Amino acid sequence: MTKQQLRRMLLAHLKVINAADESPPAELANLADIWIDTSRAELQERGLIWWDANDIPDAAATPFMLWVASQAAPAFGKNGKGHEPRMMEAEVRLAALKSSAERPTVRATYF
Repeated sequence: MTKQQLRRMLLAHLKVINAADESPPAELANLADIWIDTSRAELQERGLIWWDANDIPDAAATPFMLWVASQAAPAFGKNGKGHEPRMMEAEVRLAALKSSAERPTVRATYF
C-alpha cells in the first residue's frame, strides 16, 4: 500500500471524506501526511515499523492506520469518537506481525 492509499484510508476511517476512493482537499491531505509521517517516525523509533514510507505491507496497513487515527482524531475534529482507545490494539497487532526474534516488548500505558 502506498502512503497516498493509506491517507485516503485514514481520512475515510475518520469520516473526513466520504469514501476511500475520494480525493481529499490539499489542506486535509497535507495534515494527514504530517500525522502519518510523525506516527511512522515514532513507531519506527520503537521498533514497530520496518517498511519504507511508500511500501506499507498490506497486513500492517490497517493497524498502522488505526494507530495514526488514534493520534490524529482531535486534529480532524473527531476526538471522543472512539478512535483514541485503539492505539494499544494497533501496537499489539503491529508487533505480532514481526517474527518473535524481532518483536519488541509492547508495554501498556495505564491511566
